Amino acid sequence: MKRRFNKKGITLVEIVIVLAVVAIMSTMVVSFSLACNLWVQQGVNRQNMLSSFNSVKNAVHAYASAFDDEDHIFSVQGARLCVDDVNAPMEQPYYLEFSDGALEGTSLSGQVLYPVDNITGIGFSLIKNQQEDALLICSVAYSIPAVSPDRAPETGTYTVAVALRVAAAEV
Repeated sequence: MKRRFNKKGITLVEIVIVLAVVAIMSTMVVSFSLACNLWVQQGVNRQNMLSSFNSVKNAVHAYASAFDDEDHIFSVQGARLCVDDVNAPMEQPYYLEFSDGALEGTSLSGQVLYPVDNITGIGFSLIKNQQEDALLICSVAYSIPAVSPDRAPETGTYTVAVALRVAAAEV
């Protein structure tokens, strides 16, 4: 015999079932909310990494573009290309380090590791031509971690090329 709590005839079993359904739905809402929050946070983290990459990319572009004026003197010192700024103290030149023997010949190249955030490396090349000019190529390799486990990391390379006016005897 079932015990009735009101005139409509709701039983204790029915009340327990309703409470269980409410508890399950509340758990689903909380889980969905946490999943959305995690997804948004991953998007924010990815946006921060992209912002970090863009700032490095802009810095490389500015660094390369700074060479393209008459205030810089290019010379070779050992295994590095020295860029002297005539407006700065002589003891503060810019240096691009090249690998062994890379300064021999007409095409110069090198690689510098840049272990910051999602930047995996910075490469550069200096290509001379017959008109006493050169082309400086800077490239930034990057790897942005995957937003979710089912996606691959985003990788790529950003390249900046700047024409340089240099004296043939100096490079």
